[in-house]
Amino acid sequence: GIPVQGYTALAKGDAIHVDVVFVVDTSASTGRNTTYDLNKDGKADTVLDVEIYACERLMNRLKSKHVRCGVVKFARYHTKNAASGGESDGPILAEQTRVVQPLTIEKEDVQLGLDTVTAEGAKGGTHTAAGIDLALQAFTDAPPAESDKDVIPVRHIVLLTDGIPTLPIEPGETQEDGDRLATLAAAQRAAAAKVQIHPVVIDSVDAERRLTTMPSVQAISGVPGGLTRVGLHNIHDLPGKLDKMTFAGIDEIQVHDL
Repeated sequence: GIPVQGYTALAKGDAIHVDVVFVVDTSASTGRNTTYDLNKDGKADTVLDVEIYACERLMNRLKSKHVRCGVVKFARYHTKNAASGGESDGPILAEQTRVVQPLTIEKEDVQLGLDTVTAEGAKGGTHTAAGIDLALQAFTDAPPAESDKDVIPVRHIVLLTDGIPTLPIEPGETQEDGDRLATLAAAQRAAAAKVQIHPVVIDSVDAERRLTTMPSVQAISGVPGGLTRVGLHNIHDLPGKLDKMTFAGIDEIQVHDL
């Protein structure tokens, strides 16, 4: 096993309980090809494929009866009904942004949720704030981790994206100041709820472009360690980077090759 930095005090019971929600960007830009085949299916992976691969690899590390996982997908959240510069409040687009799998210890159910995300494909803008908020709702809606309702799990969001929020401010195709501010506000809500956010950026456009929002999310949420980021030039390094990610509250994890 690999020892991981985390909390030393135990909650009531025989182990710390940990909840992890995978928040997956499924916006249209994640449909871009990467030219790599990390999931070894014989085809070049899209960014979305790489995001799902990352979820699967991390989930494979978290095989414990004390770890629950869930899945959220996000793209556009509200049907567009505002002009450029405004914020739409039309009907929610559940096919693009929703909790796909509530928290569960059944990793087979989590895998089915990831398979659903893959099957539904890449479409829409990038409402990162909605993805974070839905993950917070998933934590709130989850039943107690065990019979003792006083046990509060250590909670983590793994935020997988190609890096740039483009919503809630219209037109939803470029990053506006309001998109960044909304994302940071959601990160602050997570921090207030004592939820840690681990951004994983798979950048298929330009690995050297300056990212501001995701590092800020990481800083606000107080995640141990740094932002995980790969581009086309080093996407093959992602498995090693994922294996080095730490999750506070887990004293030891196992690394398995997929």
